[in-house]
Amino acid sequence: MEITWRISFSGRTPGKLILGDALGEVTIKPDFNQTKYETQNSHSWSELISHRFYADAHPRRRAVIAYAPSALSFTTHILDIHYWYTRTSTRFISIAGTMHISTSKLALCLISIYSALNAHERTWIGWVSMIPTFLLILVMISPYINMIKVVLRLKWQWKRSNWRTQAPMRRVPATHQERASERLDRRTNHIVMTGLLLALLAYFWVYPDGQVIIPPNIPSSSQDTSLSQWSKTSKALRKAMISVGTIYQILLNHRGHTFAGRHRSATIINFIYEIIGLSVFVPKVVGRFDLRPGLFMTGILSVALSFTLAWQAIWMRGVPHQGGGVDDDED
Repeated sequence: MEITWRISFSGRTPGKLILGDALGEVTIKPDFNQTKYETQNSHSWSELISHRFYADAHPRRRAVIAYAPSALSFTTHILDIHYWYTRTSTRFISIAGTMHISTSKLALCLISIYSALNAHERTWIGWVSMIPTFLLILVMISPYINMIKVVLRLKWQWKRSNWRTQAPMRRVPATHQERASERLDRRTNHIVMTGLLLALLAYFWVYPDGQVIIPPNIPSSSQDTSLSQWSKTSKALRKAMISVGTIYQILLNHRGHTFAGRHRSATIINFIYEIIGLSVFVPKVVGRFDLRPGLFMTGILSVALSFTLAWQAIWMRGVPHQGGGVDDDED
């Protein structure tokens, strides 16, 4: 059997030496039973901390593209927390769309809590170790709880003297501007939107990631293809509800010629997040990428909705005050 060896030599800068020592565990462990995917993954780490296997490979660019979306996603989540915590009115907020998005994402967070409880031992050490997880989940669900509070027009009563005679939370009546916004939102045909929700639910149930547009170079060996019926249905319903909820808000923004539902900056950052995800399919950007993922219809739908919201955020005004100004948190 003929074996072709490719031996490369490269200099080690102090930075690469430190990085290689820190991440060396990824590559120094020999495994002769690796799959093709695992072998290419090891090669990617080796290219990042030592030398490139091919002249047209760009491992550092791939690393930035792989980890930059996480930072952008965290930034948009913090902005969403601020937006919904400071929102006191439902003017130009699609109530139906917000409920679709908030309930689907809140359900996902509750499922994560349930999974975390089952994964830990029921001892005091296990409960203590779960405190960081619970704090992280609390940060994750806070905008969705505030979304529900805003669209239901609930307001906390912080006076301790009122707690004995009144509930700590009361429902605030809608203002004239809020009722006008609701009438504008009701112009969306709910029968059509329900049909769209059911159609997307059926589509995502048959194709969990959507139909393949660009197949991956090497399918991941750890990909689970034996999803249960409940898991497939819940994931399909969540994707369908988020898509329909976003369309509700886009239609209301279009009718009112006003952008609402999110900070402008968060919307634009989210669009940049989507563009970075598509950049892995541009050879001039990432070079040779043997582990390039696939492009599915779900990603195309997400990019289309994100682009529409970003266009509205740039060209539409924010929610005006009664006196004609613009809310600070819409700029």
